[in-house]
Amino acid sequence: MAQQTKPADRDLARAQAGQRPQPRPENYYRLVKQAINKQNRKLDRFVARYDLTASQASIIDHLSTCPGHAASQSAIEAEFDIQGSTLTVMLQRMEAKGLLERAASTADARRKTVHLTPKSERLIPAISAYIDRQQLRFEREFGRARLADFKRMIAYMAASIGLDDDQPVDKRPPL
Repeated sequence: MAQQTKPADRDLARAQAGQRPQPRPENYYRLVKQAINKQNRKLDRFVARYDLTASQASIIDHLSTCPGHAASQSAIEAEFDIQGSTLTVMLQRMEAKGLLERAASTADARRKTVHLTPKSERLIPAISAYIDRQQLRFEREFGRARLADFKRMIAYMAASIGLDDDQPVDKRPPL
């Protein structure tokens, strides 16, 4: 039985032979990334009037849905899938603006609990209304069945990222 050649291997062979690689189909991961970037820029423009960034508004929105408008820092890391050091810097900036407070957890002093302040709680209605409007437009445009498919696609994308990480990396420079 003949061994199948991977597209990347075929492209490398074509490049070594001085030929251009075959054009790739649309990169769906890039399209999703572009859509997210555009949506974040729109949210950035909206929340700029409150001296916030899109990321800060997203954290306020998330905490507004948590019991007592509070969550552990590790829970926020998991919710947004970001590194602890990145989140720490963001939370420190928000704390300096008076948008939240961080305190040692009563259960474990090594862990931090993040609480919204009255200042950020006053912003919840505007932030939530904006996010809810965007969500509603999306739902109206595509309907439940298509959104269920979309959620499955996004879940697949998230789960499949890095599936080839166990493959050896060819560190040789291209010819």
